[in-house]
Amino acid sequence: MRPDGRVKAVVDLREAAIPLLIAALDDPRATGTLFKGKPTPLGHMALDILTHVIKLTNTVLVEESGEDGLGACIKSCYYFRPDATPAKMGRTKKKWQELYRQGAIVFLYPKWCGESMFNQQ
Repeated sequence: MRPDGRVKAVVDLREAAIPLLIAALDDPRATGTLFKGKPTPLGHMALDILTHVIKLTNTVLVEESGEDGLGACIKSCYYFRPDATPAKMGRTKKKWQELYRQGAIVFLYPKWCGESMFNQQ
């Protein structure tokens, strides 16, 4: 399965994608992705990509939460659900901005068999 070209374009930016994704975290514009029958905001899509292209550390992760589902292993201050309020999206964005200013976010995209996931057929 090939990834959406727009997502691939963002991931291909590597480290430069991080501030762009953080900047979009509070973007309420609707996407074509649905959550409980309603459009998912662009900010949540940015959050989903962000949490998949960085090295997740104990700063962001909850250790052995035993939870499953949306945001299960991410501390609540660094996560919001697709149906979050604009205020929660804004607070989460500020927490990510703090981490970025501290230099605590590292781009790390998983590879399999020496190839980027996006380069595989």
